[in-house]
Amino acid sequence: MPTCRRKRVVLTEPSDALLHAASTDPNREVFYLYETGEIFETYEYVLVKRRSVIQAYAARMSFYKLKQFQCEVTGKSGLDYFQAVESEKQEARTMHHRFSEPLKPAVLKAVQWQVMGRLDHLVEAVYERFKDRYFKSERVVVDLTGTKYYARVEKVYPPKYSANIEARDAYKEAPLDSTSSLEDEAPHVIGGDLKIPTKEANLQDSPALYFYWVHIIELEKDKSHEKKQGGSKNAEKDSAIGSLMEVQCGMMSRDRLSFSKSILRRFIRDCVDRDAAVASPWTVKPSIAKRYGLESIMPEETRKGVETIKKGEIDKRKKFWEDKEGPPTKKQKKMTPAQEERAEKKEREAREKLEKQKQAKEEAERLAAEKKKKKPVRYPTEDLDVRLGDKDKKAGAKVQRPHANRDLPFNDTPGTFEAFLMAWNFLVVYG
Repeated sequence: MPTCRRKRVVLTEPSDALLHAASTDPNREVFYLYETGEIFETYEYVLVKRRSVIQAYAARMSFYKLKQFQCEVTGKSGLDYFQAVESEKQEARTMHHRFSEPLKPAVLKAVQWQVMGRLDHLVEAVYERFKDRYFKSERVVVDLTGTKYYARVEKVYPPKYSANIEARDAYKEAPLDSTSSLEDEAPHVIGGDLKIPTKEANLQDSPALYFYWVHIIELEKDKSHEKKQGGSKNAEKDSAIGSLMEVQCGMMSRDRLSFSKSILRRFIRDCVDRDAAVASPWTVKPSIAKRYGLESIMPEETRKGVETIKKGEIDKRKKFWEDKEGPPTKKQKKMTPAQEERAEKKEREAREKLEKQKQAKEEAERLAAEKKKKKPVRYPTEDLDVRLGDKDKKAGAKVQRPHANRDLPFNDTPGTFEAFLMAWNFLVVYG
């Protein structure tokens, strides 16, 4: 949703009068803003009792055309509303295409109902949890003795299979259409739960104990692969393409275009939302939660935990403001005679310093006023600025002010003089 002055733009709802009119007169003509789906009763403002009570189509369209909107995804500013919406859609399409599809449900499940003040902290926590955890069908980069290949994860073995080599090797020899009980086990259940502390999660579900069967697809194309080496060695490297290998997370990584803190931040910001209240949890948008099979209704246990966190945060803020703005008797402690004497001396010195500053300011203002009075008048000047000195007053000089006179030249007919001044001013300015 585009933002305007750091606030999200809220679409206007049809007025109650318009909804009532639609039920009684379905053929009534209205003004429809196609880009936003908003409906307006009038084209221009309708004024009722000196207040505008009905926002019109023209005013809303003028607001959308102002170059004051910002794309929430890229941060681009100076756009009108429609440009900001198009920028967000384009960036969202690019981001969702690049972000690893098998990783999306796990990330969204991890951030659902999380209570974190800043989005940056949430992104950091998710990145640290999933940077060494991989999922089936995910496209990864495998490093084989210095040569990097693109590969696809075919099978994920949890830590309980780390010592069972036979069970892991059975997959390589099994037919492609065979199924096993391992298919029903979701990997990284504990490690992907942000409610569990990182150290405890790594102890119970260490990413280093996971084994992966990967299918080597091709060489990594964005880097050179030692062109100076002989053809036999290159042939040996190419022989790995199409093979099935068992690797661990230390040999694997993700393409930076598909997984980084930057793209993870954009993905989370596009898929989750949060209320403005204190300690509100991050929630996945209902349409996205339905698509990936996530719960949209907060469990009772989670709700109680969120309410506890919210109550603690509110109490902490309340205590902070009470300590800051509370009465002095609550904050002051009983002081010793020596401390009281030092405090009185410090307060007395502060009062004396303030008094001196006040006197110096008054003296400076007085000198400035005297200097202004003694400043000679330069002629010609405005008649209201003419001041007689003591010498002129003793000589009997008097200030003669012109009398107010409403007899204007060329004003035989009322309004002629004003028209003359307007024409004269136009010729002087534009002549």
